[in-house]
Amino acid sequence: MKINKTQNANFLLFIFSFIFLLNWSSANALIISEIQFDPSGTDSDREWLEVYNDESATIDFSKYKFFENGENHGLTALGSSSLLPGEYTLIIQDLTEFNKDFPSNTFKLFKSSFNLLNTGEALSIKNNSGTVVDSYTYNPGVTNSGNGYSEQLVSGSWGTGLPTPGAANVFSTPPSAGGGSTGTSTASSTSTGGGSSVFNPVYTSRASWPSSEKIYVQAGENKIALTGSEIILSAKVLDGDKKDISSSAQYAWSFGDGSSDDKKEVKKIYKLSGEYAVSLEVKAGNFIQEDKVYIKVVDADLSLRTGSERGVGYSEITNNNNEEINLSSSTLKQLIPEKIFTFPKSFSLLGKRTIRILNEYTGFTATSSPIVLYSSNGMQLAQYGNINTASSSAASSTATGTPGIILLPLASSTSPAANIIRKQTVKNYKNINLVNNLASTNTLVSFSDKTATQSKVIINKQREGIWQSFKSTFGIK
Repeated sequence: MKINKTQNANFLLFIFSFIFLLNWSSANALIISEIQFDPSGTDSDREWLEVYNDESATIDFSKYKFFENGENHGLTALGSSSLLPGEYTLIIQDLTEFNKDFPSNTFKLFKSSFNLLNTGEALSIKNNSGTVVDSYTYNPGVTNSGNGYSEQLVSGSWGTGLPTPGAANVFSTPPSAGGGSTGTSTASSTSTGGGSSVFNPVYTSRASWPSSEKIYVQAGENKIALTGSEIILSAKVLDGDKKDISSSAQYAWSFGDGSSDDKKEVKKIYKLSGEYAVSLEVKAGNFIQEDKVYIKVVDADLSLRTGSERGVGYSEITNNNNEEINLSSSTLKQLIPEKIFTFPKSFSLLGKRTIRILNEYTGFTATSSPIVLYSSNGMQLAQYGNINTASSSAASSTATGTPGIILLPLASSTSPAANIIRKQTVKNYKNINLVNNLASTNTLVSFSDKTATQSKVIINKQREGIWQSFKSTFGIK
């Protein structure tokens, strides 16, 4: 059968129209319906985007991309990747933080890596061929000033309202930011047949908007610390444009044990084990914001030993705690001959784990020498080896004038060796250095790297009080 030109043209027009309508339908199947770019409090991992499937077909949303800040972000389904007709889904940053904000979460969620700007930006949803199916440029203005409200699409118009993730949107009036007007906003209500009203806000932009409408406060990360060891907490404060304003802020720390501080960076020692909620309140200009971290304090349960395998010497540390222990800047000391190794920053030991540190790293030379582990602030955490034997060996060495170290038991020890060490120490050594508080430590260290005359001068001028404490502690007359 012959097809004339008119029939051919009509046929091609039909095919073109069909493809156009198919693409148009597919391209408009998804609608960006709600944006939470500036939640109340910190923004970190709490921003999200709502998308609505306005098509009659089910789609695999994991094949789409979220375009933001010049990047195409992938979407990872936290459950089913299918989006049914008339169904909402949410693109979130972090499931844990989202569940904190919405504990009764039963939504269909997709996780993505993004960071929404508080100054506004263009957002798009793209299909697997890279075609934009929907886009929207949000405007912070008075729509959202860190008051917890979101931008929402209702009947084709954008406005503001309390967040309604996974549900139909409803406009509502946000509270004013900072206790005063920061822009121009008017609103009108139109009555519907049933007597209810629909809020229709109208926003007027301002030529120069304030650079900072709020502040962001970070008290740091949750920590696990050892009883008696020192931890450092440092605050970070950003303005609405994410610029650091820490130097001009005022701080109020509450450590959960009755103590407090007002510095940006604080050092804290917990003397008892437990779990502590640390609160930080920051004031910058007219803004006040809070953040909170949790500190778990555990008693040190560490074991030490030295050894050698295939001619390679090492020091072995075992963490008997269930928790990971931070040993950052802690020291490991070999007693005879004296060598000190300092752990690098951010060094930690996992719970119920053992590590071996080679002598080639520590500089230790004697695998039979006792070793002691100290925290960064000098608290003894663990020791290995016979202290009395080490003390006697050191006393023998130092009697001839060779620099050495003696570990002395406190007066509670009644062993003959302890009495001998006391007498030998009083007889030959006067340069006493208490490296730990005698009230909480069972160890005293005595150096003999000075002559008797030099030692007396040091004792008389600098350490008379320490010497008296030493004699009193050990019962020396």
